[in-house]
Parts: sequence; structure tokens; C-alpha cells
Amino acid sequence: MFNQLFLPALLIAVLAGGTLAAQPQLALSFNGTPVPHGGSVQQNAGQGFTLPMNPFTITNAGTSNLNLTLPYTTLITFSNVVNCSVSVGQNPYYFIAPGNDTTFTISLTTPDAGPFSFDVAIASDDPVNNPFVFTVNGTVQSQKKSTSGATSDGGCSTAPGTPWLISAAFLAAALIVTRGLVPLLRSR
Repeated sequence: MFNQLFLPALLIAVLAGGTLAAQPQLALSFNGTPVPHGGSVQQNAGQGFTLPMNPFTITNAGTSNLNLTLPYTTLITFSNVVNCSVSVGQNPYYFIAPGNDTTFTISLTTPDAGPFSFDVAIASDDPVNNPFVFTVNGTVQSQKKSTSGATSDGGCSTAPGTPWLISAAFLAAALIVTRGLVPLLRSR
């Protein structure tokens, strides 16, 4: 995919009558919105849930290949983690040609209601912004309480009842028929 950030750098070089020194430039976006180096992303979450955040897109807005640092265990790192746990869900490709992009996802687990935040650093050979750093912050929404004081489960039914008992009875009957009755009939 040819990126629009590549064109202004090329135009400046042509108008200046010179050549632009070839170098990579890491550009980041989230949900189509650019995220500047040192910027932040807002993401709200529900209490007690693990969710993959929407993909982040890394674009090489430079004029030479962008190499994300290997190994993957140190490619994307997290720090200053508050009221959540985070991990890389899907790693990006480590080599990005000029004007091209790759994506990665972050898995976010939010145990307690209230604000959460964490810093993300992406290691690369970008000569200006290495590592590329940004912050993700948001609010963990507490689960709704019913009038009885029980926690809402978002429509999941775990209330007392007999549907599980009926299922267990059918399962027991099936086991008796296949395990108990059939061998008994074969022995006659």
C-alpha cells in the first residue's frame, strides 16, 4: 500500500532541488487516526475482560526500508502498566518497504474498575524516533449491578434453573444405552 506520508517528503526534496537522504521513518495509526511519537490512544474496556484491541498500523513513511528490531520478545515492549495486563497479540512484520505498512495487536486484560494506562515502545532503525513511544489509556467500566446486588453478566445465564439438569439426564441416558444396554444385549 502506497502511503500518503511518503509524497510530502518526496515533494520537498524535488522542490528543494536536491535529493533526500534515504532513511526510514516509522509512522503509527490506530483506527485510521495518526498517533504521533509521544502521543496517546484512548481505549475503554469492561471489567474482568481480555480483549484484543483494534490493530495498530505501522507505516514506513521514509525513503528506505524500515526494520523493526528483532527478536520479537523485545520488538514491542510495555512499561508503566497500571490496572491492567498487556501483551502483544499479533506481531508486525519486521521489514517494511517505503510506503508500505504492517499491523500488530495488543491484548488487554482489565481486572478492576477505574482508569488504566500503559506505555508502548516499538524498536526500529528509524534514526529520529527509536524507540517510537506512545501511551494507551482508558477507563475500565465496572459491571452493572442488578437490583438484587448481583453482578450483571451481560446476558449470560448462570441463574439457578433446570436446563442443566435436563441435559445431564439426557447424557446419562445416552451413556446407559451405549455403555450398559448394548453390551448386555450382545452377551445374550
